[in-house]
Amino acid sequence: MVHILFLPGFGIHDTPLYYQTILTHIESMHHVQFIAVDGYTYSGSRYLGAVSMATVLDECLSICSRLTTPYILMGHSSGAVLAGHLYPLLIEKPLEVILINPMTCPPRLRVCRNWIPLPTVLRWIADWLPMPLITTVHDTKIVTMMKYRLWNDIGRACAQSFLVSLPQTATIISSSRDPIGRGLDTNYCKHERVSFPGHDAFRSNSCMLHIKACIDRVSPGHQLFENLFLEED
Repeated sequence: MVHILFLPGFGIHDTPLYYQTILTHIESMHHVQFIAVDGYTYSGSRYLGAVSMATVLDECLSICSRLTTPYILMGHSSGAVLAGHLYPLLIEKPLEVILINPMTCPPRLRVCRNWIPLPTVLRWIADWLPMPLITTVHDTKIVTMMKYRLWNDIGRACAQSFLVSLPQTATIISSSRDPIGRGLDTNYCKHERVSFPGHDAFRSNSCMLHIKACIDRVSPGHQLFENLFLEED
């Protein structure tokens, strides 16, 4: 059994229910800790997006520092971006880093009622007052009440080459026709591409096979089996 820290995508699909497909498969064999940072997810008293990305990274770092067992760091969408920026800050490095459909092109926020792009002035207002904003994820219109600050931080973080700091053993899983994750430079890491279209490739069997293979490489049970097999030879 391996301890897995899972960083979800920001705000829009940030609940374990949305990730039920991947969590059900993994939790049958391993322990998954779903990271819910207040202000990054709907998990507490802060308004969504009211915190800075630095605050989210600090809280994730605090969670990692309390772990007493080896772990795997896994993230999806903007959670994958966070994982990439978190890795160089970690004192105890994870056994494996798995990034699923990292966000590289954040969808544009729009004002719900008029369905118009959010002007810069209103973005700053949204940084102070939570506004009903809308964005599009895999052809679905999503309405959420949020502030702009964290969305702006994540947008800048996506533009940075966070893959440079990752180990070469890290695995990036991307999917075809993903408008949010297009143009990803994966020269630094192992890159697996699945045919499942859109931004939620974790729902596909091919993605789960890649994830399982990554976990098996560092799973104590898998290593024990290999050692026994070698001893019998």
